[in-house]
Amino acid sequence: MPRILGERMMLREYMQEDLPHMRQWVNDPEIVNQLSDIFLFPQTVNDTEGFLHAMLEKKENKEAL
Repeated sequence: MPRILGERMMLREYMQEDLPHMRQWVNDPEIVNQLSDIFLFPQTVNDTEGFLHAMLEKKENKEAL
């Protein structure tokens, strides 16, 4: 999958090892207030794991095509 590189950040696909980092920002009201309703505050660990699993599964399905 392509990556977008900037001077101070890189955008890339989700990876399983992103879970701890995602847990930090999904419950930060200043961050989630700027996002879509996918990340409703507060978010449980199960919610975050479910979202990440769905994104990874989508990625695997696209690669299989």
